[in-house]
Amino acid sequence: VFALFHQSSEEKATVRIKTYVKNELDHPESCKVVNSIYDPEGNLICKLSDEKTLEPDTIHEYNQLSGDICAPELWSPEHPSLYNVRTTLSARRQVMDECESPLGFRWFSWDYSRKCLYWNGEETHIHGTNRHQEYPWLGDAVPKWIHEMDLKDIKYNQCHNFIRTCHYPQDPFVYGFCDKHGLIVCEEAPNIKHLMFSDEVQEQNLREMIRRDRNHPSIALWSLGNETKDAADEKWALEEDRTRIIHCRKARGRGGGVAHDHKQLEMENLLRCTVRGWYNNDVKSLEPEEGQHAGHETWQHDRAMVDDGSIRGRIDRNGVMCMERGTISNLT
Repeated sequence: VFALFHQSSEEKATVRIKTYVKNELDHPESCKVVNSIYDPEGNLICKLSDEKTLEPDTIHEYNQLSGDICAPELWSPEHPSLYNVRTTLSARRQVMDECESPLGFRWFSWDYSRKCLYWNGEETHIHGTNRHQEYPWLGDAVPKWIHEMDLKDIKYNQCHNFIRTCHYPQDPFVYGFCDKHGLIVCEEAPNIKHLMFSDEVQEQNLREMIRRDRNHPSIALWSLGNETKDAADEKWALEEDRTRIIHCRKARGRGGGVAHDHKQLEMENLLRCTVRGWYNNDVKSLEPEEGQHAGHETWQHDRAMVDDGSIRGRIDRNGVMCMERGTISNLT
């Protein structure tokens, strides 16, 4: 299921829902698809129904368009109003399959001259976190309660509005949390450094990522790779979804021509890890020398205020960076 909305104004919107159904039987079958749209309070506001005969062993598309939805509640980091689409597939008067998909009414764009994000028509200051799906002694096997603990810390204790899930798709729970709590997401394909994935593997990884997660309103960017000369191909992403910004960070060769890159949004400014005892002056008087070192929170905040992620200015005896005049970064 792929739910797309068409925003004509803040007063009204329409929703196009594409449902893909495969008939795995050896004979034609009449199948009915019903898509029901519910508002954030759980009220049914629209029901779309279509029935057609499906030829065997083929994938068929049901393409349904709603009427006007008046005064939709807009999704934003401050007000993450979340709608819901319930899809039911029936044959021979029996429900054969069903699923639910999130739906958010929002629009966004990137100003390439000013290097900033516009969300629902308003300039939005990005401040956020790079997050790995990892925990001490557990590695990648992170239970949902730890995901939730981590994400609540990012959203509410650090007051962030942006998260980059690097360098691979993370648990679907993560994107569901971001939908509900208002974290804008850059989701990254599993591609970092010069790992020689074949084109077939690259394409499969990217398409599966987008198809799994494209209904999440929190996701604004698909990332093709990071610090690589063999990023995923932009055309694969555009064939799956033309509603997001396509990003690639510090790529050479394939991926190096993507318009939205590290010069537009330097993810390096998000790489700020604070671990007490490493560089806190009350423990040890030693300041970080570059962006991926850990630092105390004041240093971390001031570093992210630098436009290109490099150190400008000096650090005083209290460990506070005295900034030179310059452009404020889009990230803190």
